[in-house]
Amino acid sequence: MPALAATVGVGRGGLLYTGSPYQLGVQALGLLAVGAFTFSASYGSLWTLNRLWGIRVEEHVETAGLDVAEHGMWGYPEFYIPVPGGYGTESHGHLVGHVHQLPEPEAEAA
Repeated sequence: MPALAATVGVGRGGLLYTGSPYQLGVQALGLLAVGAFTFSASYGSLWTLNRLWGIRVEEHVETAGLDVAEHGMWGYPEFYIPVPGGYGTESHGHLVGHVHQLPEPEAEAA
């Protein structure tokens, strides 16, 4: 509001009150600054982590799914263990009888 801006001595009236796009320009500049910082910080952090340790899981874990590797079961079992005639059978019938093969654990040295 122009009256409030004049009273406190800060800012100007916005687009709706005065037709000035100044405030929108300031907010657009802030949006670009935050977006550039967020992208740069995220990209830099992930690039560094990938170079130091790697951020991708092993192939057999990726194939079995992280739910299985981390929690020992599927996160949405109705999609992976369809019951004949039950929910998901029609759209996930190709998974019936499909079993993920995990690598054999290495035998311990005796």
